[in-house]
Amino acid sequence: GAAAKLSPAAAADAVRQLLPLDALIIHLDLPLVIAVAAAEAARDAGVRVILNASPAPREPLQVVQRLMPHVSAIVLNRQEAGQFLGRVPARGDLAHAARTLGGMGPEHVLITAGAEGAVAWDGREAYEQSAFAVPAIDKTGAGDAFLGAYTVLTAQSLELPDVLLCACAAGAMAASKPGLLDSLPNLADVEAFLERQ
Repeated sequence: GAAAKLSPAAAADAVRQLLPLDALIIHLDLPLVIAVAAAEAARDAGVRVILNASPAPREPLQVVQRLMPHVSAIVLNRQEAGQFLGRVPARGDLAHAARTLGGMGPEHVLITAGAEGAVAWDGREAYEQSAFAVPAIDKTGAGDAFLGAYTVLTAQSLELPDVLLCACAAGAMAASKPGLLDSLPNLADVEAFLERQ
């Protein structure tokens, strides 16, 4: 796509033009050299860099060596975690997987596991959150809703267990509706959903 034609200098300049920012989300559908340049520019400006490790990396070692030093947080699903770890973590092994990924540099690691819930690691402790029981109509936007909630709520300085709770609720809400954009909840929707639980 168009990102393949972007130079690293242009990517870094684009980030600087967007300042001030609370966070920059980077996806792995960008060429690695572009992702690294954008992450470096954001980190140099004191911006949190959140890596959404999607799609699963073809060269996870390159991502770890070149991109992870600039990443504040990584959000990924079990299969994507498996690309970095060499095997997909078992259901009861998510906390260990998050700790292992945390050793690669990010301050926060969040691994989603659909109906099995999610886990978050803050460098000291792993937090587990069960999934919310909802009818899974369309899972397309669940990861995006989870990522969006994490990004917004960490910018508001909420504690990680509370962020994880809200991010799981946002993902569940998105999965319970058809479509992508129409399924994404706002913060008021998430709060109302949690009050009903």
